[in-house]
Amino acid sequence: MTNEHSPLPTRQNENKGNANNFRAQNIILETVLDTIPNPVFFKDREGRYQGCNLSFADQIIGLPKEEIIGCSLFDLPQAIPGHLAAVYAQQDAALLRDHGTQVYESEVQCADGIQRHFFFNKATFMDTRGQPAGIVGVMLDITERKRAEEALRKSEEHFRRFFEDVVLGIFQSTAEGAILNVNPAFARMFGYATPLDLLAAVGDDASGLYVDPMDRKRIIRLITTSKTPIKIETRFRRRDGTSFTGDFHAWNVKDRKGRFLYLEGFIDDITERKQFEESLRESENRLRFLSSKLLAAQEEERRRISLELHDDMGQDLAALKLQMLAMAKRFGKNQSELKKECHGALAVIDRIIGTTRHISRALSPTVIQDLKLCGTIQWMLRDFQKYAAIDTALEMDDIDPLFTYDHQIIIYRILQEALHNIHKHAQARSVLLTVRRNKREVQIQIRDDGRGFDIDHAMNRHVTDRGLGLAALEERSHMLGGQFAITSEKGRGTCVTLTIPITGQEVEK
Repeated sequence: MTNEHSPLPTRQNENKGNANNFRAQNIILETVLDTIPNPVFFKDREGRYQGCNLSFADQIIGLPKEEIIGCSLFDLPQAIPGHLAAVYAQQDAALLRDHGTQVYESEVQCADGIQRHFFFNKATFMDTRGQPAGIVGVMLDITERKRAEEALRKSEEHFRRFFEDVVLGIFQSTAEGAILNVNPAFARMFGYATPLDLLAAVGDDASGLYVDPMDRKRIIRLITTSKTPIKIETRFRRRDGTSFTGDFHAWNVKDRKGRFLYLEGFIDDITERKQFEESLRESENRLRFLSSKLLAAQEEERRRISLELHDDMGQDLAALKLQMLAMAKRFGKNQSELKKECHGALAVIDRIIGTTRHISRALSPTVIQDLKLCGTIQWMLRDFQKYAAIDTALEMDDIDPLFTYDHQIIIYRILQEALHNIHKHAQARSVLLTVRRNKREVQIQIRDDGRGFDIDHAMNRHVTDRGLGLAALEERSHMLGGQFAITSEKGRGTCVTLTIPITGQEVEK
């Protein structure tokens, strides 16, 4: 017996259940679409929007989804300008005609008024009869990628211009030395019209680009084993057989994981610079030779004048003194005034003799032959203290056996000039002279407590304004093979340091 209250399955209930399932599936599909960050849309065959996700509605159109559904491209002029709507409609028509998919990039004016680049991926979907029923589209915002691509393109263009226009010869090569790439300057440097000409001629062996082919292996070994860029001066060979000097810089190129990729570097043709430097050295050597000859001639002239003062003038003054003494003895008692004047003249003659003797010694330090260098330095300081009224102190090791007579004279002249400068310019109260020797060198230092001076200002003045004092000191130190240095500070005095190498050839005491 049937229970009249038991519900019986009916077609109406079945249809209702199917409808509920369909709505649930639509809700799930809509939720999934709205979760996707990329704009998604679909249209029917007539081009009317049948659905879209929130990203498409908010970012692209700028309207609620409900206001978009049922509209065509031409119904949304505030979001899709007419000229773009026409282009999109043509693309949709082509896709419906040809079926399949459609991929392209295009600029899109978004709801915020900003134009962005999008990648479109569209496809047709079919009805139950297998005919195109509409179009589904997914948009990918590639604006940042396009900007990055444009920045990369500009960077590559900038690098390419630099690579091609720079005057340095740039190269890339394998660890074995096979050239991978060169710029036009590199090709021209070796006598080739283009980089391709050079690469074709050189092949895998670039040793022919070197005057000494073994240099290639040596340099490759240096680069591959060095953790820092190398710099080396090398002789290279051009296509026509001539050579040039190159300043070679190179380094290892590695990836982010530290794996070796290739060798890279550049060559700077310094042939003209080397020729100029050589010419400058030759000119400097000639000037130094002439300067040393001039100083030697000056020393010889001083010696000649000193001898004339000592021999000729000294003898004449001595003779004059004897004559005056003889005259003084012949004066009678009634000629006391004349006798007094005669003795006054004798005193003047004595002063002239003393001055002449001092000038003669200053002009040619023959006293070195008697006192040796150390004794002469002691005599010089005592004499300086007497006429300059400046206190002196001396700390000295024995250096007499270390230098030839000619070198001793040069040392004497350096000290003489330094003391003269102190007397003339320093306004010093005291001077300390130290002479120290070790196994390799002798260091002579003269320090005063005077007013000091600005060394940079003095050295940077035009040569005509500098005078010959400092120049003579420097040149004489070069004649000794030594080094000359000055330190000074205003109000703190000046220190002159002469360092002379010991050659190992001692002279007789």
